Amino acid sequence: MISSFAFFENHVIGIILLILWLIRIFCLKIPHLLIESVVSLLVPILFFVIWQSGINQKVKIIPKTETPLTLVAKIRPDDLQVNGDSYSGIVEIPRLKQRVLVYGFFKNKSERDTLLHLDRTSFFTIDGQLKLIDSAPNFSQFDAKYFNQSRGIVAEFKCNQFKYQTICKNLSLSNLVHNLRFQMMKTSQQLPRHLRMYVLGIIYGNRTNDFREELAGVRQLGLIHLFTISGMHVFYLVGLFTWIFSTLRFKKETIDSWLIILLPAYFVIAGAGASLLRAVLMAEERLGLKKLNLSFSALDGWSCAVMINLLINPLFIFQFGCQLSYLLSLGLILTKNCGFLKRTILLNLISMPIILYHVYEWHILSLLANMLFVPFFTVFIFPLVLIGYSLSFFKLNLFVSWIDKGLGLFDQFLNLLAGLPGNLVIGKLNVWIVLVMVVTVLFLIEEVTVKRILFLLMCFSLGFIMIHFPLSGEVDAFDVGQGDSFLVREPFNRSITLIDTGGKPNFFGKSKRKPIYQANNTSMSYLRSIGVSRIDNVCLSHQDADHVGDLPAFLSKMNVSRVYVPWGMTNNQSFLRRIKPYRGQFQLINAKAGDHIKNSPFQVVHPMKKGLGENQDSQVLLGKIGGLNWIFMGDLNREEELKIIQKYPHLRVDVIKLGHHGSKTSSDPKFIRAIDPKIALISAGRHNRYHHPNQETIDTMHRQRITIISTQKNGMIRYKFRNNKIGKFETKWKVAHQ
Repeated sequence: MISSFAFFENHVIGIILLILWLIRIFCLKIPHLLIESVVSLLVPILFFVIWQSGINQKVKIIPKTETPLTLVAKIRPDDLQVNGDSYSGIVEIPRLKQRVLVYGFFKNKSERDTLLHLDRTSFFTIDGQLKLIDSAPNFSQFDAKYFNQSRGIVAEFKCNQFKYQTICKNLSLSNLVHNLRFQMMKTSQQLPRHLRMYVLGIIYGNRTNDFREELAGVRQLGLIHLFTISGMHVFYLVGLFTWIFSTLRFKKETIDSWLIILLPAYFVIAGAGASLLRAVLMAEERLGLKKLNLSFSALDGWSCAVMINLLINPLFIFQFGCQLSYLLSLGLILTKNCGFLKRTILLNLISMPIILYHVYEWHILSLLANMLFVPFFTVFIFPLVLIGYSLSFFKLNLFVSWIDKGLGLFDQFLNLLAGLPGNLVIGKLNVWIVLVMVVTVLFLIEEVTVKRILFLLMCFSLGFIMIHFPLSGEVDAFDVGQGDSFLVREPFNRSITLIDTGGKPNFFGKSKRKPIYQANNTSMSYLRSIGVSRIDNVCLSHQDADHVGDLPAFLSKMNVSRVYVPWGMTNNQSFLRRIKPYRGQFQLINAKAGDHIKNSPFQVVHPMKKGLGENQDSQVLLGKIGGLNWIFMGDLNREEELKIIQKYPHLRVDVIKLGHHGSKTSSDPKFIRAIDPKIALISAGRHNRYHHPNQETIDTMHRQRITIISTQKNGMIRYKFRNNKIGKFETKWKVAHQ
């Protein structure tokens, strides 16, 4: 595990832990232990090198730029998902000898029907563009590149069209298991709603969007481990299998032999999750040793499972579910002699640092929820799901519907509990503090002392203070694709201002679909990671959806004090309808030239007359932040830009957020020369259909020798400073300017 940390996650921490471990082994002065330790270190390193070499080889095959290709793909039905008019999943490309992500939109009903009726592994011809998966463009955003690398996937294919070829006639064990998984999941689709979600989620490892929406409270209450297929689920299923075949008078040795063979198959059927791998490995170890009339401790079994897991895939250990599974299973082993209350508290303490590192939130009812629902889930819910699923095969629909209603009531109660006050946005703890807290809890399990409890509280308090009272301030340009969203946070969180929210172009549309706000996974994820749950000011430049479309996400999930809109936009009925559900939660304020944004460094320099929030009405903000003068232009056009320098002839800035994503309708050369910026920020989507930024605008910047930093090329842009002195720029993908 230490080697894996040194190679993949945090090189400094990994190397330090490695040195401390070697020093400890050397100080013991036991020759054979030293030799064994060195060998146990070299073997994983060898496996890591081989594994990384395989990933590098896959990367070399993929073109460096997005390339149009026609390929033959092997598609397993359980690896593909159809969602309305789009599809996505994983396919195998024989020519490239690797699996890739695939996604696309249906051209017609025939294409959709083809995938909906796909029930066996088949070959397709696919046309589209192939490229390497990008790393997350924003700090603290889920990193699809890193996650997929842990599954051996490095590329994605944007499919423009596909054509069915033939069924795969190779009846390999893998294909048979995947076909079986699909048929079983397809059968589960006929179940009532709540029972269907539970069966798919905790038996087949397929958490649908319905599952995530229906059980949002599970994540908030820290109960997500109950819905991750792991030890408890495998224990139940092994027990059920053993009971059934024992009843049929099969010998115990025969049953164990079948379990050894079938558990790897179930691993695939249940989605091959990282936490499930741990449970299957430990079960296989136990059964194998039993066959050999050998035994070792549960802790030895846990340690062997960790080592085998790392040899199979060293990146698994950095997945949230895997970390939680191994830590909780270790906690269960170490606390086996503790009482129920003490055990529950210690298990919560050992999981809390990991949860905060990945999720950033903690509900004060988490401890109570775990005390109540872990035994309830174990004794009632999981068996009830298995019973309901089994009864469905015998068409006992009345009993199945009763079970479904019972699960629905359980869901409602969980969400009601999660909706109570007490959800705290803590933020992302420093990785050093996380490690120290976990080690401290392990010492607490050994012996609970006042000193150890106080030290644990001190570590948490230090992490909390570092997050919520930062010495530095920042200006962030989030990568929200084709849109704008900026954060201005002053040191010690004295004020927090959001300029625009980003969003998709259907904000004012009448789509019947439930809106999906990308801010939940981009800007809001970052805000939670830095401990922000309140926003003093949301300044909206104008009405366009790519600037204000995600406003409802912020209003529903964060405490917003004031929303500033350009003068007259409060008469825009389309905008008002969208914010109507939240209208009583904040002040809605018109902003015009000469106004000051309360509790912020900004003054308004535009608009100068009433409008409805169109491009020419954009709210333009000017302020001094971190030793630099900044101006944020919204989507203001050239004509209005010239009016600003007429009204403010001595206006000079250091940094400008270019108007309209770098379009040629903004950034008039006269305006740029007059305000004389040194740095220009551009927020625009990659490969956007408007071809922003326009070459004319780029040429204007070059003639003025202005440094351009773009979210399009650099991902999220962050400027950090202290004591209101000039700081430095950094970006998610590379250092851009200092």
